Amino acid sequence: LLPNKLTFNTMSYKATNDSSYFNVNNFSVDDYLSQKILANKNIYNPNESTKISIKSKKWGKYINLEVSDDADERKEAKTTCICSSKIKSQAETFTSVPMDQDLLWVALMTSNGLYLSVDPKDGTITTKSYDKQEDITANETFDVIRHIDCKAKTVEFSFKSCVNDKYLSAKWMENKLIADKNKCDKREMFIVEIEK
Repeated sequence: LLPNKLTFNTMSYKATNDSSYFNVNNFSVDDYLSQKILANKNIYNPNESTKISIKSKKWGKYINLEVSDDADERKEAKTTCICSSKIKSQAETFTSVPMDQDLLWVALMTSNGLYLSVDPKDGTITTKSYDKQEDITANETFDVIRHIDCKAKTVEFSFKSCVNDKYLSAKWMENKLIADKNKCDKREMFIVEIEK
């Protein structure tokens, strides 16, 4: 029997109520998920280009785009992402763009066509503009980790930066959003909602 809660990426899963760790075949994991949980079209699938909103499990606030009044026309230089919104609008809507389906890597594009970008020095989240998807770098790429509660049939997510190998974290102080954590805890867990 499988445990009630699973935490895994495409290569492994971990029983959250047990210290044992299992390596499993990628196809077995995908088959199990598609049959038992992810067949639900209302659950975020990183392998599909999807409009989503991302809510912090810890704070109940959505990740949102913040543009300063003196930002330039492309809204690139002074555009940042924080986690401060209690409501959803265009500023809280992102497009999840698959970058590598085998590894569940995605880029997160804002409603005005900018990509969330991690500064490898301190994990600060800004945005960057690209004309072509193939120009996107590791700074704008996240590894999506799915946290499955088999009993409740729910999925929560964490996002690990591919440039500094740290988890995206929603901070209480000033509603900051930073990729700076080595371990995934409550502040690094997100509820992803599908937007029509």
